Amino acid sequence: MDRRDFTKSLLGTLGFVGSSWSAMNFGFRYNNPRIIKPNRLKKGQKIGLICPGSSVSAERLELAKANVALMGCEPVVGKNALAKKGYLAGEDAQRLSDLHDMFKDRSISAIWCVRGGYGCGRLLPKIDFNLIKKNPKILIGYSDITALTTSIHMLTGLITFHGPIAAADFPDYSQTLMQEVLFAGKSRIELNPFPDPTIINEPTNLPYTIKSGLARGRLMGGNLSVLASLVGTPWQFNSKNRIIFLEDIDEKPYRIDRMLVQLRQSDCFEDINALAYGMFKGCNPEPNDASLTLQETLKAQSELLKMPCAYGMPFGHISEQCTLPLGVMAAFDADKRILRIEESGVK
Repeated sequence: MDRRDFTKSLLGTLGFVGSSWSAMNFGFRYNNPRIIKPNRLKKGQKIGLICPGSSVSAERLELAKANVALMGCEPVVGKNALAKKGYLAGEDAQRLSDLHDMFKDRSISAIWCVRGGYGCGRLLPKIDFNLIKKNPKILIGYSDITALTTSIHMLTGLITFHGPIAAADFPDYSQTLMQEVLFAGKSRIELNPFPDPTIINEPTNLPYTIKSGLARGRLMGGNLSVLASLVGTPWQFNSKNRIIFLEDIDEKPYRIDRMLVQLRQSDCFEDINALAYGMFKGCNPEPNDASLTLQETLKAQSELLKMPCAYGMPFGHISEQCTLPLGVMAAFDADKRILRIEESGVK
């Protein structure tokens, strides 16, 4: 009996299998919902701004609104966007309400998360995934938003988007790629590592290949810390036949090692086709630290997986980052370090 069969057997023993709760929360790991593509964005449409994790200042919210306008769209701010409760953007119920309201509102064409931070995972048990499935639209963000983009895609089949947050610097590189993915719906986009690693002020972060090879598969991934935190929960992501992409920020190498061990020792890395690392900003040890380097850590864990793998792709906690549609077909050349999106994420 493999781990998936054992898990299903265990859930049945505990009385979960067959219940409405388990069908929504556990069933996604054993089924592949039909892929749903949201409508592409058009100039002049409305984009909803929400804060499902940590709080933002009024100044950062104004920047988010300006970035929406820069894309030629109209910003609509969630009613609780400026709420605060400690490190959270208000009560869980407030943040959940904004998420649901934006999906219900037929005048809203896309939902852009203002920031990440922490808090999205707290919403997962209460999310109405049927509501989202019935009202598919673009959802974009990264970092803590990974909890939303992965769980929504896995449970509903909706293509979600790992990309810049709304209240961030928005350079030409990020603008162009977002427009190609969300507005133009380009079906072939080739992504290469940045030629100059000082773009994130860390010259040691040169791109490199860990395991040679070519692979194709559907894209899945996001922030490493968030994905590791979902292991063993109903929202653990499905890895089968996927190209997994990972990024993180300000984690010491031993923590990166711990999270990769956790993913590898669970079934998260079973049957994946390739592993693409983005930029891990601030994850190298301090001088004179008794530590492995980030590169040594990634190589040690990734080489055990025996699949194409490379570091340095253009996504992560950096201003110049791409927009990646979760669930589309992609190809990865680990030797040339090229990630090619082969399918449009919108219709």
